[in-house]
Amino acid sequence: MALHFRHAEPEDLPRCVDLVKAWGRLQYPEALHDQLPRFWLPLVHGYHHTLHVLVDDSAADHPVRGVASGVFVERDFIAAEIAAPSAGLSRRIIELALEGRSPLATRASLAAAQRDGGVHAVGVDFALENDNFANPLTLRWLPPMLASARDWLGGWRVQSFYREIAGRDLYALARTSGIRGVRLPVPSDAQSGTRPRPRYLVGGTRSEADSRVGSTMWWFFQAGDAQFRFGAGEQDLLVLALRGVTDVRIAERLGISSHTVTMRWRSILEHASECRPDLFPPHEPGTPRGAERRSALLAYLRQHMQEVRPQGR
Repeated sequence: MALHFRHAEPEDLPRCVDLVKAWGRLQYPEALHDQLPRFWLPLVHGYHHTLHVLVDDSAADHPVRGVASGVFVERDFIAAEIAAPSAGLSRRIIELALEGRSPLATRASLAAAQRDGGVHAVGVDFALENDNFANPLTLRWLPPMLASARDWLGGWRVQSFYREIAGRDLYALARTSGIRGVRLPVPSDAQSGTRPRPRYLVGGTRSEADSRVGSTMWWFFQAGDAQFRFGAGEQDLLVLALRGVTDVRIAERLGISSHTVTMRWRSILEHASECRPDLFPPHEPGTPRGAERRSALLAYLRQHMQEVRPQGR
């Protein structure tokens, strides 16, 4: 059974809303459910904040079985949240963004954070169909879930990472991964007549993660230094290429011509070849050299995502 994640597309958003309504444990108000596509769409079209879907290729009806979103927030916002933790972190992020007072970090602030203390990551939405994590069948989703987290956080110089979760099963899973947390008070607007799942704020800072070497939590905070120093436009192209987007679609997404995409690829490959000629295998006669070089570079970047993250000067 082929379970995997991929980056969400606009046509996935209705299904994502359905999943959050049915399986999202944070219990948003109905009015907020209807507004989720407005919050998600910039994540779909962006290059740094993330919306992923979890896919079961063997499912005939709805292959998309789960959704996960992750963002980077400004330092002052997360500092205030951690100083007085309370249930509703994801809801507050979404509502502020929809009100035009977004706490999400901009490209400029992310670049500055990469240069200085590091970025602040927050997991927002998570919903998985039939999501009892005490059930071994549900645990089959752990590899694509971890791959999704690595795609989101890989290459960032993370200073802090937090996620609000609900349920003892998810909390036990987080603890097994080396991720600690605190229990949050039951929100005042919890549905009456129901027994809400306990909520926890899990995560921590780089210094806390350093005491858990080798854990999943520790991995979130590992990033090397960029060597290639690609420009912003080159990074955007490479991010899309790493997602499997074709050159034609890259041109559409970036609002540039196909010729400009070709020239940008040429510049990228020439620069990478100058910096690291050892990355590229000897050319095999009869094989398009450009395709060879692209494959070699993309394979390298998948393991060194810092090369496509914003860089402070």
